[in-house]
Formats: sequence, C-alpha cells, structure tokens
Amino acid sequence: MFDPDRFSRGEAKATLGSYFPFGLGPRMCTGASYVTFLGIKVIARLCSMFDFETVNTDEVRPDSTLYLKPSRPVLCKVHKRKFSK
Repeated sequence: MFDPDRFSRGEAKATLGSYFPFGLGPRMCTGASYVTFLGIKVIARLCSMFDFETVNTDEVRPDSTLYLKPSRPVLCKVHKRKFSK
C-alpha cells in the first residue's frame, strides 16, 4: 500500500517491493539511460547560456556516503552570457 505520509513520520525504509525510480536488474527502466543523457544535455545547455561564479571559495571536499557529492552546498552567482551578433 502506498502511504506518502510515512515520509513525514520518518518511517521511510527500503523494504522488499519499495518504490525505486528506475529499478535494477533485468527489468530496469528502459528510459533510465535516456534520462541520464537528457540531464547531461540540460546541464550543457545551461553552461552555454550562463556563467557560474562560485560565491563561497572555501575548499569543497567530497563526501561519499551513498554517492559522491560535495560536503557542503556550493553557492554560485549566475550571470546570463551576452552573445555578440
């Protein structure tokens, strides 16, 4: 039974049959690789349209608990690029 309120009660635990967005194994979602490609394409497009300047220049260390991520948020100022014609 799907009970979204369990997330607010702190009861969300991975159990057999739990919701897992793309699944694993032989029945893995066929769109998983497309979504990964699309995410890269969106990031590339944003980088071509905007300049990103880091605000907090402290050293960022990797944190690899479940997946690799920065140990703290990396704050940036975003500036729209001016294209010359």
